[in-house]
Amino acid sequence: MSSDDEISTTDRQRGIGTIAALNLEKGGSAEVTSVLRSNYKVVRSKGFTIRSCQHGDIHNWRPTETLDAIPSRYDAQGRPFDYIVCCTKDIPDIIPTLCDIIAPAVTPGHTAIILIQNGLNIEIPFIHQFPNNVVVSGISRIDAHEVAPGVIEHKRNDVLHIGAFNNPSLHSKVQEAAAKRFVEIYSMGGKTKCLYKPDVGFDLWSKLVYNASFNPICALTRLNTGELQRIGRAVNTLVIPAMEEVMAVAKKAGHELPKNLTVEFCVARLASEFTRRCIPSVDSRPTSSPQAPGVAPNLGLLDLELMHNFCTSTYATLSNDVTVRDLWRVRLVRLCLKCDYAMLAILSVSALHLSHFSTERKELLRERAIVYHNQALSIAAPFIDAYDNANAQELFAFSILTIYYSFAQTPQKEDGPYPPWVVFINGCASFASLGNSTLSLGPFSALLSKARRRFKIRERVFEVDYVQQLKACIDETITDPVQRSIYQDTLRALNQTFGVFYETDGEKDLVDIFSWTVPAKAFFEFVADEEPEALVVLSYFCVLLHKLPSQWWLSGWVNHIMTRIYASVGEKYLPYLVWPMEEIGWIPKN
Repeated sequence: MSSDDEISTTDRQRGIGTIAALNLEKGGSAEVTSVLRSNYKVVRSKGFTIRSCQHGDIHNWRPTETLDAIPSRYDAQGRPFDYIVCCTKDIPDIIPTLCDIIAPAVTPGHTAIILIQNGLNIEIPFIHQFPNNVVVSGISRIDAHEVAPGVIEHKRNDVLHIGAFNNPSLHSKVQEAAAKRFVEIYSMGGKTKCLYKPDVGFDLWSKLVYNASFNPICALTRLNTGELQRIGRAVNTLVIPAMEEVMAVAKKAGHELPKNLTVEFCVARLASEFTRRCIPSVDSRPTSSPQAPGVAPNLGLLDLELMHNFCTSTYATLSNDVTVRDLWRVRLVRLCLKCDYAMLAILSVSALHLSHFSTERKELLRERAIVYHNQALSIAAPFIDAYDNANAQELFAFSILTIYYSFAQTPQKEDGPYPPWVVFINGCASFASLGNSTLSLGPFSALLSKARRRFKIRERVFEVDYVQQLKACIDETITDPVQRSIYQDTLRALNQTFGVFYETDGEKDLVDIFSWTVPAKAFFEFVADEEPEALVVLSYFCVLLHKLPSQWWLSGWVNHIMTRIYASVGEKYLPYLVWPMEEIGWIPKN
């Protein structure tokens, strides 16, 4: 063994394996032998062409050695392979198995086998066939594909979790050392996020929550994830229940996943619900995440205009509180300048703001907002999956900006009454609870302190029962005890919000009006199903939404929700809509 680690990669997915090989070689601590199939001749002749969000554009790149078949146990210099990295799909029913394929390159008791693959029990045949070798799990969160022979597109940052599978024949310290050494080698290049995660089962199940729900549902419905997510009720009635079922199975298997995991996935994936068009590329945009302090983003003139607009105008529309406004104008802009996905979120919100007041550029600005939002989401997604104290501030800023973005997406006639921003409000609350101690020490301290004070006010006993009529409706129509309990909890939370608005002094803001939606998460599943009782309750919420000071990002929502509710509930429930219609001053067109 030389000073460098000898690593062989088998890659029939091509994209993931190529980026893995590039990361390993870039760090300078590994020499990689790549085993290719259909693209072997092209790569041998011209090398790889790589378009990467982390590495930039690279032409004619080759690893140390490129082969079209698995080598023997030794490389060209007679050294054994220290690691074999498997990035291919592993289907155990197909002969020869992956174990059989890599066997010639495995040195017993020396070579560690890295499985960058999804699935449960994938390690069992490897431990059985190679009992004296360490077998390591690699959970990859990346978007990398071969779009033509030898041409790789890498569109989402490389986040890799590494941990050793339990091999009863080997000492745990030996397995841990092999896994940690690979993390060290993979991280040397400084372009990726490779983490040591010893709880392999937990990590595998966490990723399965997404894969085992979206993948089969998309296959059965013949919809891609974006199309599925645009049907809001499909996510709530199909995807999230499937996720919860996977989590229940994981719990039975001894891995209790956090309850808010489905919300975190929704925050990362459901934002495309608001994307009506997809613009493939825009010049002059930042690409890497997070940016190191002092690295100036390559911004165009429109980007500079959007930044100026945010700092001089948009920030003042995000809150009525002067302290919170200054927070957005100064401290959070400074924070976002160091993180590209948060900066892109700022630019997308600013573009939507300008589009409301610049008629001649409306389409251009809305298109730019969509592009930047999609790009921000793509960059942020791996960091949401790997949420920790190191990225808490940036992700919290991103989650708040995503709420404003979803508000500012003017509702379309074909959209249902379900307000999609509820998903993001719950996700933002989830982030706040996960990183409360960290967030309280950073730029969000004033905002969170104010939120706690406003929540304290909700604990008062108010004089009036504002939802008395709704309680009568629920008592009369809902017989299922579980559903009735959910409605009762929702009405208690909504009544406290009415109390804050009608019986306390001072201006009200987003915390006051939307805090009831967090404990009412289960209720919004009824809204997604357009159950008439839930829609009647939602009409009362429109009264509060109407009472917020008029802002550009709220434009159209009250009228849209009331219109859809009125058209959906049926004649039996129309009398319950009289009071909210009078309070809002809303009259149906027909």
